[in-house]
Amino acid sequence: MPNIIEAEIDQETKSKERLSPKEFAKKKRREAYERFKEQQKNDPRHIAMKEKQKQQRRDIYQKAKERRKSFAAERKKEVGDKAAKDRAIKDQELMRTITMGNKMKPIKISQEENLKDDPPLNFSK
Repeated sequence: MPNIIEAEIDQETKSKERLSPKEFAKKKRREAYERFKEQQKNDPRHIAMKEKQKQQRRDIYQKAKERRKSFAAERKKEVGDKAAKDRAIKDQELMRTITMGNKMKPIKISQEENLKDDPPLNFSK
């Protein structure tokens, strides 16, 4: 490993621009970070761990979605039941207010019978 670091240092000293020690350290930290990220991206254990976490998040979301749906269904049922009870109460009140006349059969009177009962109109004077 020291050979790689010395080779990199030699390449840096040969370049046209010479970096300050602080900038050089910053650059090396950045390169090490990028190498680590690349290794992590290709590591099967890390990929399996990320997949497991993804599946756990999906499971948690599905459980929460199921709870929301069941709560919404219960709420809808409660509202429907309450509305049905209110309708039944209003129907009973309406039936109490309706008079007995609604049970009588309607009488059909033809227009001719109506004319017989009315006195004839007299327009002459």
